[in-house]
Amino acid sequence: MENLKKLLLRSYDDELSATEKETLQKGLSASQELREEKAALDSVRETFGNFTPQFETGFSDRVMQKLEPEEPGFNTAVYNIFKRVALSGVAAILLLLFSIYYTDGNLSLDALYGLYEYAPDEAAVSFFNM
Repeated sequence: MENLKKLLLRSYDDELSATEKETLQKGLSASQELREEKAALDSVRETFGNFTPQFETGFSDRVMQKLEPEEPGFNTAVYNIFKRVALSGVAAILLLLFSIYYTDGNLSLDALYGLYEYAPDEAAVSFFNM
């Protein structure tokens, strides 16, 4: 019986083979419960077959009026503070790089560490003595 119900439901969406159609017809003729199920499904299908949901006029306007603009909260304040600090940090780094380039004429690692004019072995010793 359960297979016949599945076959009945599938018959609304898919094309059944000849043997499946014959099985369904035999089941419908033999079972009153299956015929009632088919009648109920046909009724639902007829009722909602051409139904297209629509909102009342002015619905979107009423919804938008009820939505209040979001007031700045904790997350917004933290984001604004982070943005200012990050921009300040980027400006400081750029100013530092510009001053190093201006004084040494390049941006190598030795110039960044302040070891530009030392010999390689002196640079290592001087770097560790800081």
